[in-house]
Amino acid sequence: MSIKFTVFSDLHYDRNFARHEHVEEIIESAKAKNSEFIMHCGDLTRKWTEFTELSETLLSNKYDLKVYGTYGNHDTESVDNTFDFVTPRLTNDQNVVWGTEDGKVGNGDVTYFYVDKGGYRFIFIDTNHSYFPKEGIIKHAPPGMGEAPPENEPRHVLGENQLKWLEKVLDDACEKGLHCITASHAGFAGFKEGGWEHPTPSYDIEKVRAMFNKVNAKRPHTVIMSINGHYHTDHAATADNMVFFSVNSCMTGWWDCWHSKPYRYGLPLYATVTITDDFEIIIEGKEGCWLDGVAPENEEHLKTLGVHAYISNNTFKLK
Repeated sequence: MSIKFTVFSDLHYDRNFARHEHVEEIIESAKAKNSEFIMHCGDLTRKWTEFTELSETLLSNKYDLKVYGTYGNHDTESVDNTFDFVTPRLTNDQNVVWGTEDGKVGNGDVTYFYVDKGGYRFIFIDTNHSYFPKEGIIKHAPPGMGEAPPENEPRHVLGENQLKWLEKVLDDACEKGLHCITASHAGFAGFKEGGWEHPTPSYDIEKVRAMFNKVNAKRPHTVIMSINGHYHTDHAATADNMVFFSVNSCMTGWWDCWHSKPYRYGLPLYATVTITDDFEIIIEGKEGCWLDGVAPENEEHLKTLGVHAYISNNTFKLK
């Protein structure tokens, strides 16, 4: 069976031009395109407790569309963004299976989950763990910490418990003949696939890709797609007979320029993804613009890195 969903990432609601109506546009587009649900890949806002209307607009949307999201590195930036507050608001679907022992959300400390839809399994991974040298452990960035400090190496880590959980979830999907799509903030493409290189892929990229390849060797098409945000770039390519899709920032523009000059998008960016029963994956992107027509001075060069005010249309046919 085929499935269709809408995806966006890196809205950064509190620190740029993003407005409430931009979120409404994404919801309206999802309904108009007959998407089954909405996915976001993290960095929704630094201030979850201050902007509760943002999560409520998504989770309580008037079309009763299911919403699923991941943590981004900025979602814990405010000290008020506690796990017991944010984690339950990653989704409005009570049927998701969390990575806890009983599969329930609990106190929110376990921040990853999966949900099955027809013949597909959508796995929402949290890449926001890092090594804390003073404690000598790998753990999730706590409330009040956004990007891990420089001494926290490695970063963009899943952690041992989540890696074990992911392997178990993938093995189970393989046995059941389900087709998996992963969603995360940092990505698992890496290297120079399709002429583009992730600047900071997940530290666990090799372990995760090995898991993908292992189950695909047992049963082809067990993992068919991996979606991420974080890089504020538009890129999609195939590797090992899987599609890797880096979702452009919804509103923020190129993050490397953003810190010195506010190059932002004037329209929200998002995409509609369709997966057919013969494994054709269609990405229908969104044409946008630079806010007030002000583009980075090196715009043509940035386009070669996937930095532009749109999400591209792409179609891939898996073997």
